[in-house]
Amino acid sequence: MTEQQPFIPGDSVEIVEGPFATFIGKVREVNYDKQVYLVEIPLGNNPNILVGYGEVAVELRFQEVKRTV
Repeated sequence: MTEQQPFIPGDSVEIVEGPFATFIGKVREVNYDKQVYLVEIPLGNNPNILVGYGEVAVELRFQEVKRTV
């Protein structure tokens, strides 16, 4: 696995692992000590989410996200 440059708040990322895999979110915070991002995921236009609108923030390890293309 190659080392990637950490993202900064505001960067758009795709989640690659876990229950939110394939979701696109935006980095809200970076915790370098724990090597995690706090990522906001919009819920309103996702067909997999049956209820709720707005955003949810999830904590993800650095390796659980990749740069969007």
